[in-house]
Parts: sequence; structure tokens; C-alpha cells
Amino acid sequence: MKMIKRNGSRSSGTTAHRWAVGLTVAVFATVAKAETITFDAPGYVAGERPPSPWTDSYEAREGTARVPFKVGADRGIGGSQCLEVPYTGFFEDEAVYLLPQPLTSADGAQRISVKYDPPGTPSNPSTKFAAYGGVWIGNGWKTTASGANRGILFDLYAGTYRILVPSGTMLAGFVPSAGENYHELIFDINAAWDTITYTVVFPDNTSASSSSPWNGSPIDKVWLGPATGEASPAATYDDLVIGAGGQPPTITEDPQPFTLAMMGGPAEFSVAVENEEEVRFQWRFNDSPIEDATNRTYVIPAVSPSHVGAYTVEVSNDDDSVTSEPSILSVASVQAVPSTEITLHGPVGAQYRIDVAEALSDPSGWTTWTNFTLSASSQTVADTDANGASQRFYHIQQVKN
Repeated sequence: MKMIKRNGSRSSGTTAHRWAVGLTVAVFATVAKAETITFDAPGYVAGERPPSPWTDSYEAREGTARVPFKVGADRGIGGSQCLEVPYTGFFEDEAVYLLPQPLTSADGAQRISVKYDPPGTPSNPSTKFAAYGGVWIGNGWKTTASGANRGILFDLYAGTYRILVPSGTMLAGFVPSAGENYHELIFDINAAWDTITYTVVFPDNTSASSSSPWNGSPIDKVWLGPATGEASPAATYDDLVIGAGGQPPTITEDPQPFTLAMMGGPAEFSVAVENEEEVRFQWRFNDSPIEDATNRTYVIPAVSPSHVGAYTVEVSNDDDSVTSEPSILSVASVQAVPSTEITLHGPVGAQYRIDVAEALSDPSGWTTWTNFTLSASSQTVADTDANGASQRFYHIQQVKN
């Protein structure tokens, strides 16, 4: 909205910036909130088995518990609680988390991650092989080959500490440590559910990634594996996060739906988002990127009819992107001699209302002078009633695009 003051029949108009449109539209991501398991939550008691839906592979198949995994005290991140999975003599004896609601292709892109602290160096320096634990996601049961799964495995082989991904590919090496040495293991399932990307974030925040095909089947289990006795103490896990993949940024306030600027004056567009420091911005004009318009706010210093159109901003992070609702820019100009003429430049079909007042001292003194719809990209209306008036003020408001 613009307010224009006309002083006498020969004076030029002056402008003041005011908003008449108070509509705010919020866009929120529809991705389901991730489930986060920290092992410090109620029900996770140090020294005891974690509650359902935790189980072990043998118990889930045979009905008898065999894996003595437990909630560990003081070995989690920063000395918090964690999950310890010891070696029982059977490599297939993992702690298993049965997802209460399986992830499927209908959920779109998804992420599963966990923090993993591999054991230290073997007590026997001549040890040539040791399993160091790892994480698998998938369905069915690994030992019976009745389903599908993909994993990130840590081991020691012929003197080399390896991190393996499917097909036995060595993703990177790792350095065992007796102290806190958490690595973040990430599984990213793409939106098409035909590819999984495996990422390991090391304690120094460097990372390594690799991808392999996925058959699109649901994911209903997460397996957390043991380390062999030579690689003691037990494998340790913390901060299991399920269903956090593909999280787009969240726009909390879109640009104003309508923006009206005076010819030669500035026009400003802005957007509000969550976690601004983690996102990137790219403003667009009629769907085309605007060069160097990469901040939360975009300003046109001096508008002209060539700027009329739709302005949106694409907000992106490392996982996804979201585009704001458009703000439609219109441009107004005023000719005060011999009668007041207001020219509006905007999209054809846009609807405007112009209110008038003889003074600003009385807020109730505003009346609607005219409503009109642009039949062309530029249209002029004349206020012949302004002739001879000592002063006259105008509110210009776009009411519909």
C-alpha cells in the first residue's frame, strides 16, 4: 500500500511507505518428525536391557534372549548413557531396533543415523582379524537371507583398520581409541528409494561417502553389531535417529503476497526461516534466478515497470530446498497537474483499491475512491475531484492478484 499526499493543484506528490496488506502465509515442511533415541530417556536404565521395541536377532526369531546387550553408563557422548553390544561368540548376535512404523517409499527421502564408538586396539598385538561392530538397516533377517539389508561395518583385517560398505568396498580407514571416539554413521535413502548413500563423519568432522542400489523395499529394522573379544571393550552406540532424511528448510514467514512501490523508489522483499545460519537463499524473478540475490532480504533500489512480476525465494540446505509463496510487485506513479492521475503497472487482472482522505489527523476520514482491475499492464486513473483541494491523500492497495 502507498499513501500519496497531493498539496494543491500544481504540487508534486510525496510518498510515505505503509503496508495495507497484513496477510502472512506460513509454509511448514510436511516431513514427519524424526525419532531420536539417546538412551538417557525414561525407561533406559544403566546396566539393564533397553525396553521394547529393542530385541536381539535370536530372540526375535526363536523367542529366547541370547545377546546380553545393555544400557551403559558414562560411556555415551560426553559421559551420558549409551548402548553396549558385547560379543557372545556369534557375529549375528546384534541388538535390533524394530521400527514401530516401517519406513517405506511413500515417506520420500529418509535418513537413519547413529553415533558409534569403536573399541580400542586389541589386547593381543598379533591379532590379524577382529570385527569392530557396525550398523545395518533393512528388513527380514540377515542370518537367513530372507530380506534385504545394507550396512556400514568396522573391522581389522591383516593389520588394516577398515570401514566397509556393501559389496565389501572399503570406504575409509579408522583409528581405534580407548577414549571417546564417536563416529556418526549415516544412511540416506533417496526420494526414489532406489539408492542408499553411506556417510561416515569422523571425530575431526571430516567425512567419507559412498552409494549403492536399494530395491525399494520397506525398512523395519536397525541392527547394531558387536565387536569381537579381541577388540574390547564392547561396541558402543548413542543418539540413534530414524526418519530424519531429506529435511527441507522451514519457512516461517513468506514475503508479503503483494508489494506496491512508487516509480523510482525502493522495493523490499524478505523471508523468515528456522536455523537461518544453516540455509542458503536464491531470489527469483518470474522463476528466473536474480544475480547476487542470495540474502534473506532482497532490495530493488529504484523500481520501474520492468520490475513488475512475481518474486520468490528458494531456501535450501544440504538435504533439500523449499520455495516461498510469491510476492507480486506492482509499481505506481503520480501526475498531479492539471488533475491527479495515478498510473499503476502490474499484472493484467490484478485488482486495486484506492482510498482518499483530506487530512491524516482523523483515522476515520478515509473513504474508498475507486476499485478497479488492470485490463492492461499499465493503466491510469484520474481524480478530477482533487482539483482545487488544498491537499489530498491516497492509499493504494492491491487486494487480489
